[in-house]
Amino acid sequence: MDTTDTVSVVIPAYNCARYLPETIESALSQTLSPLEVIVIDDGSTDDTSAVLTRYERRIQYVRQRNMGISAARNAGIRIARGSLIAFLDADDIWYPSMLQRQCEALRRTGAGVAHTDFYNWNATTGEKSPPSRDNSLFDGYCYRKFFWNETGDPASAFMVRRSCFDMVGLFDEAIPGGCCEDLEMWTRLARRFPFTYIDAPLVLRRQHESNITRHSERIAEGYFWAKQRALEADPELRKELGEKVVRARLAQSAFIAGYGYFERGDGRIARRYFLQSLRYGRVRARTLALLGSTYLPDKARERLRAIMRGHRTRSA
Repeated sequence: MDTTDTVSVVIPAYNCARYLPETIESALSQTLSPLEVIVIDDGSTDDTSAVLTRYERRIQYVRQRNMGISAARNAGIRIARGSLIAFLDADDIWYPSMLQRQCEALRRTGAGVAHTDFYNWNATTGEKSPPSRDNSLFDGYCYRKFFWNETGDPASAFMVRRSCFDMVGLFDEAIPGGCCEDLEMWTRLARRFPFTYIDAPLVLRRQHESNITRHSERIAEGYFWAKQRALEADPELRKELGEKVVRARLAQSAFIAGYGYFERGDGRIARRYFLQSLRYGRVRARTLALLGSTYLPDKARERLRAIMRGHRTRSA
């Protein structure tokens, strides 16, 4: 990296009008000014377009039909003019030194990706809590360590050289569940490029009812497909990790996804993941019983869920 590098900020937005002003202000108030701030409105039905009129001379606003967060990020990458791409979700906030510290880290290390620590932030109470794992593990060439990463840091913590996307491609727009597309991308990047980790919480990841992180079944579903695709792309990794370990982890993820959809009353999708769990893991009576329940009529399946919830409550 040299002093001619410039930063494009990409903000995908879907029905986040109430959060966007704080988010955009945090991008425009950086100690290192970005070349541009690009907001991709992914078919919002709230007041997003009206809210953004006050920034019309300070940002680039693009509206598209609703195609999902991966498509929105990809649209931003395609039109970005900067040599570095920084991602900021529409409900998150950066600390003022975020871009400067990421750029300095990339310049110092020559890495392809810079990422920082973050706080999970309850904007109502003001409570801030750190992530539950040590992110310093993901520094340098960290592909093997990063592969089984289950939680996924917010995209708002990442800056990527544009040239890296030229080599690995853009975000996968077809991962089921509508999440883990960022985790899949970071895994793909880690396979080819070193990361540099900045040991400072420079992002506030807002916690609210609409967060995808509240949908454990969708996270497990996305994780399952992301890891399955990565293993297909890198057969040697599968051998290195060990077939037994790979199958056990995929079976576990598939079961969690299936059980989550079972709890939400979606027997059809639950069935798909229980079958995948049996495909990869040992045949377990519980999985077989839950699989069988997905063939029951809706009312009968709902009674079974109620019985199981009641049993868990009595056992607690």
